[in-house]
Amino acid sequence: MARISVRTESGQPWQFLESTPYSDEAVLRDLIFDEPALIPAADIGVASDMPAVAIREMGLPGAGSSDIILVYADGTIAIVECKLATNPERKREVIGQVIDYASSLSELTYDEFDERVKGRREESLLELMAKAAPSGEWDADRFLEQVTGTLTGGSFRLVIAIDVMDENLARLVRYISTQSRGALQVFGLELRYHASGDLEAIVPHIANPVGREHSTDGPTVERWNPERFAALVARMGPGPLKTALDDILKFAVQNSDQLNWGWAETYGAFGYPVSCPDGTTISVFSVYSTGQLTMNLKVLREKMPEAHAEEFVREVSSLPGFDRLRDANSPLPQFRIAATLGDDEIRATFKDAVLTLQRRVQQYLDDVPRLDVTSNSAPTPSS
Repeated sequence: MARISVRTESGQPWQFLESTPYSDEAVLRDLIFDEPALIPAADIGVASDMPAVAIREMGLPGAGSSDIILVYADGTIAIVECKLATNPERKREVIGQVIDYASSLSELTYDEFDERVKGRREESLLELMAKAAPSGEWDADRFLEQVTGTLTGGSFRLVIAIDVMDENLARLVRYISTQSRGALQVFGLELRYHASGDLEAIVPHIANPVGREHSTDGPTVERWNPERFAALVARMGPGPLKTALDDILKFAVQNSDQLNWGWAETYGAFGYPVSCPDGTTISVFSVYSTGQLTMNLKVLREKMPEAHAEEFVREVSSLPGFDRLRDANSPLPQFRIAATLGDDEIRATFKDAVLTLQRRVQQYLDDVPRLDVTSNSAPTPSS
């Protein structure tokens, strides 16, 4: 049986900690919940010191409850499923299980996800991250954009945590990593537990860490642009989503010379910027090729003159499918493009409302001197 050697200081005798089995999978799950840093973040493509919020046993529509969902401060989401080596489901079944969780999670909007977070942790995701992240090193608005983009694109880290790595499981996750060129990110994590007396130790080991097993000749992530987004839309099958995306893109390119393009590898995204009185710009709305539209409600109300912001909200919320915008509690409410802007008349009215907001704000800027600012930044759709 494997053991490790530890001592408290040089010159002291070594103590030997024997490898000790977990009593059940819930113990392993709770250890990760209490200390997310047990997962070697750098080995799954996240900065090693990145703060994280853990949610335990979150119910996912049609897929059951995941053991742990980790949300990192950069918007990365990891789904962690815990198994013991003695569990016969540790190989093929667990991989199918974690992919099922991922497919269900990708169907949730930010609002829906946040409601489930509150149901498990009694606080919103923003409130929890504000406590987990060092003061002054975390941008709540940027975080909202990043998490929304991760949910929209379904680009999760899938982690299978096990007490003693089974070579067959390691072979499966390595195969998925290499053959998918990193598009499907499934990791095998061994968390072997050692104990002797009052001493405990856990030795984390990722079977297929990023940068070692992932292919180096996979696709390079580049910022999206109008031509690339249009080419993606052109490959879609006919229908209201394709029509709406094509029209919104043409509208955006025609009426803004500096769209905020995302960096995601598997889906396209852009934000529609409008100038603010303080000299910055914000993305009033963001469009995702996967079929979602997000309205940057919180920043709109904070940055825009109150009368202009509320008039814009009133105009858009009067459109079919957008009625919940007026009373939305979410800072970044999300809508299905096909179910809203798929209608030609609704889309035309939506575009008119955006142009009207631009004209009103420009008139305001012409009438009121700009404030001095030191930076000019705008939220960009998440990668």
